[in-house]
Amino acid sequence: MEKALAQGADGVEIDVQLSQDSIPMLYHDPTLTSMTTGSGCVSQQPAAALVKLPYRGGWGYDLFQSERLITLETLLARVARYPRYPYLHLDLHEHDVCGGEYTRSPALVRALAASIRRYKVPPERLLILTTYQPTLRQLKQELPQVPLGLEVTKGENLSDGLAAARAIGVQAIVIPKAMATPEQVAQVQAADFDAVLFGGRSAGSIRRLVAAHPDAIEVDNVPQLLRTLQR
Repeated sequence: MEKALAQGADGVEIDVQLSQDSIPMLYHDPTLTSMTTGSGCVSQQPAAALVKLPYRGGWGYDLFQSERLITLETLLARVARYPRYPYLHLDLHEHDVCGGEYTRSPALVRALAASIRRYKVPPERLLILTTYQPTLRQLKQELPQVPLGLEVTKGENLSDGLAAARAIGVQAIVIPKAMATPEQVAQVQAADFDAVLFGGRSAGSIRRLVAAHPDAIEVDNVPQLLRTLQR
């Protein structure tokens, strides 16, 4: 996160999962095996064990990094000290391949809401997004002032997503680069939602995302995005 902000990003997108003892953790992949020295899923271990797990980037890379998993509260405590609060997009990863599908989503919402209240995260700098509509409905009740985003995945019908988003009362539609066309973005914005695009890394893909004129872009290659934006 610090690297992205130092490179000039306005904020960061963060993947959130729930530990065995209901602590929101920052982690992307479905299993711990793919990115750490651990095994199983985030949901199968308590936070105290998870924060001891080193990330595993492969031979060579690991010689120059010593990062470990952290909790959402650790991140919120850190950014609260920044002179300017960054934009935070919290992407909820709720599909648990080691347990029941979405069974812990209500607990994730409660824990997330408690952390956001505790650290007084400014709503205008926050977006919580997910593909799971029941979670968005619960978030609407728990955190009525916080902007929410419905992620529409590849293969889903955008018009259906817009109708669902309108019924729930979210503020943004989040679209992968595979669906990111000027026409799709215009359709989202015409429906009075912010259009958030994600997934670009190469110069070409980032140029294509920028050319669609969204309201926000999430990319891994911050320097390339800034060059494309001429910032």
